[in-house]
Amino acid sequence: MNIIQQKIAKTGKYISIILFIACTLTILGALLSLVAVGILLFGNNQIVASLQEALTVISASGSLTVPSTEVLITLLLFAVVQLIILFFVLFLLYRIFSDISRNYTPFEKNHVIRMKKVAALTLVVCIFSNIFDNIANAILYGKTLMEINFVWLVVGIVIYCISYIFDYGYQLQTQSDETL
Repeated sequence: MNIIQQKIAKTGKYISIILFIACTLTILGALLSLVAVGILLFGNNQIVASLQEALTVISASGSLTVPSTEVLITLLLFAVVQLIILFFVLFLLYRIFSDISRNYTPFEKNHVIRMKKVAALTLVVCIFSNIFDNIANAILYGKTLMEINFVWLVVGIVIYCISYIFDYGYQLQTQSDETL
């Protein structure tokens, strides 16, 4: 193993550790949101009122608004779906970097496939987060503006382009291995 492969393996290991932690935190966030939904559905009135008070929002007019139980459940379930999609993105990235740390090369066919899946899921996050933000604004603030956040869209497109760079690297790696 040469110095470049050692650096690739070391970097892949560090990034995979960070991504593992991010996956864990994402799942914990989703589980906590589901616990909050359970409390709202099955908790006694005092606990539900305390949770509603904790999740109080400032309305467009600047006054404090305590959302109803149904609104909170809806928003929390949307958040759970977003967190689950984000978990799958992070998990695929974790698998890529974990494999890189073991195999010493980023140019493998399964990495290309995973990168394309990450790009597709990122676009799903883009669409879903825009829908979620607009629904949340309509419910909480009474705003019905259709705001679109293009950050996730750009990230998805960039990741998709990078997947083609990985594919090209994989093809070059394959040709080089066959030549040797």
